[in-house]
Amino acid sequence: MEIIPGQETTLKTLQTAISYVHSLRKEVQLAYIDLAVSTILIYVLINQAAMLATQTPHPAMSIEAIDRICTTNYRHAMGPLMTADLVGIDVLVKIAEALVLRFGGYYHPTDVFWALHGANMLGAKTDAGFYLWEKGRVKMEDGKPVVNPRVLELVGSSLPELAKLG
Repeated sequence: MEIIPGQETTLKTLQTAISYVHSLRKEVQLAYIDLAVSTILIYVLINQAAMLATQTPHPAMSIEAIDRICTTNYRHAMGPLMTADLVGIDVLVKIAEALVLRFGGYYHPTDVFWALHGANMLGAKTDAGFYLWEKGRVKMEDGKPVVNPRVLELVGSSLPELAKLG
C-alpha cells in the first residue's frame, strides 16, 4: 500500500501509518511528493492504451485487443481501458491535470479523455465510457464486453469499422 506523506506529516504519524499497514500484512511503498507512484504508472498505461486504441485504426489496436493483450500477456485482472472506466474518465482528467502541472506536457491526456468527459461518458458511473455498463457492471454480449460504439466517433476516427474487426 502506498503512503503519501504530506509536507506537515510528522515522523510519528508516518510511523503509525507504516505500522498499521504492516498489521494488515501489506507491504509499504512511500509515495513521491503528493502523487502516488501507482497512480502515475497506471495513468501512463491508460493514457497510452487510449491513444493507441483511438489514433490507430487497426484491429490489433482496438479497445478490445489492447485490453485482451494486458489480461492475457501480462495477467492483469482487467485491461487499461476497462480500468479507465472503473476509475472514471473525470478522475483521470484530474490526475492528468495534476501531472501536467507538476511534471509538464508528457502527461497531457489523449483527446479521447476530453471527448468522453465532454459527452459525460465517464465510465461505469454513467454507464458509458470505453465500454457500455449497466449498474456498475460491464455490459456483455456473447461472453464479451460491449465496447461503446461512440468512442471512435467522438475522436473523429475516419475508420471506425476497421477498428471493430479485431
